Amino acid sequence: MNGSPLEGILSHSPITEWFEPERGTIIQDFAAVQRAFKHEHAVELDGGHGVVGAIKVDPASMAMYEKDDLLLPINAFAGVLSTLPPHQRGMMVDIPRSVDYTDHQQSAKGHERRLRATIRSGTVDQPPTREIDPSVDKTEREAIQAVLEMEAGDEPDTWPLEVQADIAKERATIESFYENTTAKREHYIVLEANELDAARTLSGINGGLADLDFIGKPVKERRVRRLRENSDLTGIMVRELNRRLKSLQNGLEKLQGISARRLTSAEFTEVIADAYRPDDVTQIKHFTDMVRQSPVPGSEDAGDPNHNVSHPGNDVDFCEGISDVTDEDDLMHQYRTLVMPETFDPETDGSITLDGDTLSATLQVTGWPDVPPTAFLEPLYQYHRPGVDVKIATHFERQANPKRTAKNQEHSMEDRLEGQFGTFFEDYVQRKYDEASSFAESIDDTNFAVFSASLSVTIEASTRHWDEQTGEVNHSDHRLTDAIEDIEMILKRECGLDTARMDDRHDEGWQSSIPVCNNELGENVTLRADALARQWAYQYKNREDADGTMIGLHDYLREPTRVDVGDLENGHSMGIYGTIGSGKTTSLQHLVNSFKQHHDERDIPFKMILSTPLQDLKSLCDIYGGEWIRVGKDAAVNPLNVPYVPPEKYRNIKKGSPWHGFLNRFDTFLYAYYDMMDLANIGEKRDTWTLAAKEAQRRQGIERGDPESYRNPSATIPDVIEVLEDIVLDPDEFVRERLANEEGTLEKRQGVARDIITHDIEAFEPDGRFSHFCERSDLDLMDHDVIYLDHQDQEQDQRAGGLEMMMRLSDLHEQQKAFEGHTAMCVDEFHYMLSNPRSAGFFKRLHRHARHWGEWIMLATQEIGDLFETSTKDDGSTEVSLSESAEVIYNNQAMQLYHHTKEMNPTWADILDLTPRSQQYIRNADMGKKSDGYSQALFVVDEDQYPLRIEMSDDINPRQFAVYQHDPTDHPDTRMYLANYTDDQGRDPCNWGWT
Repeated sequence: MNGSPLEGILSHSPITEWFEPERGTIIQDFAAVQRAFKHEHAVELDGGHGVVGAIKVDPASMAMYEKDDLLLPINAFAGVLSTLPPHQRGMMVDIPRSVDYTDHQQSAKGHERRLRATIRSGTVDQPPTREIDPSVDKTEREAIQAVLEMEAGDEPDTWPLEVQADIAKERATIESFYENTTAKREHYIVLEANELDAARTLSGINGGLADLDFIGKPVKERRVRRLRENSDLTGIMVRELNRRLKSLQNGLEKLQGISARRLTSAEFTEVIADAYRPDDVTQIKHFTDMVRQSPVPGSEDAGDPNHNVSHPGNDVDFCEGISDVTDEDDLMHQYRTLVMPETFDPETDGSITLDGDTLSATLQVTGWPDVPPTAFLEPLYQYHRPGVDVKIATHFERQANPKRTAKNQEHSMEDRLEGQFGTFFEDYVQRKYDEASSFAESIDDTNFAVFSASLSVTIEASTRHWDEQTGEVNHSDHRLTDAIEDIEMILKRECGLDTARMDDRHDEGWQSSIPVCNNELGENVTLRADALARQWAYQYKNREDADGTMIGLHDYLREPTRVDVGDLENGHSMGIYGTIGSGKTTSLQHLVNSFKQHHDERDIPFKMILSTPLQDLKSLCDIYGGEWIRVGKDAAVNPLNVPYVPPEKYRNIKKGSPWHGFLNRFDTFLYAYYDMMDLANIGEKRDTWTLAAKEAQRRQGIERGDPESYRNPSATIPDVIEVLEDIVLDPDEFVRERLANEEGTLEKRQGVARDIITHDIEAFEPDGRFSHFCERSDLDLMDHDVIYLDHQDQEQDQRAGGLEMMMRLSDLHEQQKAFEGHTAMCVDEFHYMLSNPRSAGFFKRLHRHARHWGEWIMLATQEIGDLFETSTKDDGSTEVSLSESAEVIYNNQAMQLYHHTKEMNPTWADILDLTPRSQQYIRNADMGKKSDGYSQALFVVDEDQYPLRIEMSDDINPRQFAVYQHDPTDHPDTRMYLANYTDDQGRDPCNWGWT
């Protein structure tokens, strides 16, 4: 990506140079807060007459629900809001916050450095000699031969590691790009407790003269003055705020799919600073240190005079050179300096300027629908423009006597209707009267509380622009003006709201967007709690696990969706579904490669087992120096393998022991073998085969109850045949003893064994069809990080291919039990496996136990219909359901990824627990066209459903894209293909460092 606009963007640090402003400047005076209280959830407001605290709310994932389906959860949310006490002031605020991708960047950079060091040290293992596919034409074969001769010699072939290093560098660059362009939407409810609230808790101020019009206010003020003189009013306010926050948090956590958490004063300070400042406060590491110097409410403790305050940056103090302070005014000054921007310029040309290069403007909502539609702000939450942050703030205050207020409004409009106004503005006044009357009636019909509310939208945009012509960073305000026009149109046309630009009040609008309940724009609407609840993005939620692997971008929010697959409670398995060309295979390649890179970067043991009939995954095998096995050729696999498992793992496996695994595998093999060879009476012969197999293992020194004996070489089918021959010709004492304990006589067993030897074992002869099942497995999982099972030779014989692949995967599965890490078993075109009931049964068992062994099963198929079966009921009607094996497999998948599937219908969607909106999203999803650079997919994890864009193109991640684009049937040599890769315009987008 050398010379790209991305480098210009990344060259600018989001943290501006820190300085200590002079005392008394407008920056500190403009702060709406003055200090935080340590050991509490409270921050004190400017002037000290109130405190505020915040609850961070992770909303339910309901992006894929129809609006009608949101009524119940929204009403439940409204019910929780209605529990707030009368006069409660607060905010529902949605703030885009910077996402810290530093750990992901550093992990990728560190991995690149380690790979480069390995290459320089010359400790690279020489990969196996590559063979030339005889099917390629003469010219291609000669070119490959020339490369092979060039690679031959004493020096190891390092290009696979160099490709990995270049991809790691690309991933670090992409993470840097996300850090500079992504803002994650976070949702907060902020509550205030002021002096009047504190007085109410002690003096029973509600009722009596205090609630009367006109004289109520001075009565309240007098009682507050008395408390201020005789009590710790600040401590009372903090305790009352905490009680209200805790009560609201408890109510929110009872709502389905929602999690809520009170923020500590240090965490809340970071949120406030992030709302005030245009730089990236996630890089200011020590907000807690600043709060530690703050006082404890209700005590004389001025703080910790021996503790230094920290400075933004990685390892330096943020107020370096400033002496420790204990004076309360100095502490407040430092606290305000922490949260405020460095510079603030009053509004000019319809905006204010923050830190010299960020413009801010505010739109105030002036007209509302009579009954706001469900999720009516959805279009605004979907708005995304690089370099633009949109803050949505709704101030509210619960009315104390809503019925009386509504009746007063109704009577007022009635008087106007009968007076002179009714004559001149009859239609308008009549409409307002009807609205007031209807609102008064609605209060009588519901238990929802009534609020006064004010909604504003504050837009901030950077003036910095990368000029592709000059290669320089220029400044322009067009990003803000364009965003204002976009959002005005969205609010008017799509949200049904009237707005006004705060042309002379943008500073007040910016201040009102800060989550501290400071409403400087005023209140302009009265509404019920259910209408208030409809404003919030209740249906929007993204998955952003801190140590997770990126699955894709949330299609609505444009935020990376990350999942820590290793930390999922119900396992690590995944299904990827989609029609041909939908992006299914590319997603499989990219995800398994991302998992591999994630583990390598963190030095966690990880192995990949790849399987496909179309060679789509061969390039991954090549760049990781993996083992390529063409199933059905000369690859030996032993159905009787009993792998050794370390004692510490063996103690916890019970029925998953290697001995049980051997019995299940051999049993499955026998039934599949007899079925394919059209052999008779497997039911009668099974016990004899099993008896002989157990005896063959005993002769190898392998005993069921002795795990250490599993170190010995396992028996093979020829060993079993030898035991069968001994049963017929010369049964030893052990066989006689075993047969005496079995049902049936020795003579009967001898007859079965004779029948097997005479009619059933021809395919196991040295030149037989299944002779490769007669040797010990030639593939040791511990010797390879990546194994590619290529069953292209079995594509025409799906039943045999399914058996061969099943036995190979089963063998590797048993070996994996001894591995102290994760193993990803990835099978593309999985419907081949479903064609054989025995292989389907194997995958059923595999999915049930995979999570106990650290196995990540990833299955992909274009034939999603193969998961379903149709049965006829007694009444003649038909019923569609998952097949028995598919149901077990599907229910044990922790994740599903659905690309475009035109066959997806309501019946299938209902069986798969997908919503109607999800079904339509899957049916209409954009396919993975190279020209588009992305595909859409629905991602399901932990019962949540996320619409994703999976971006893969020559512009975004060209090196990874080149690996996934490789088709070995057209370009047999992966190295040559990557070295010569060009985009559609013939340009080299990869800029490989090793070519």
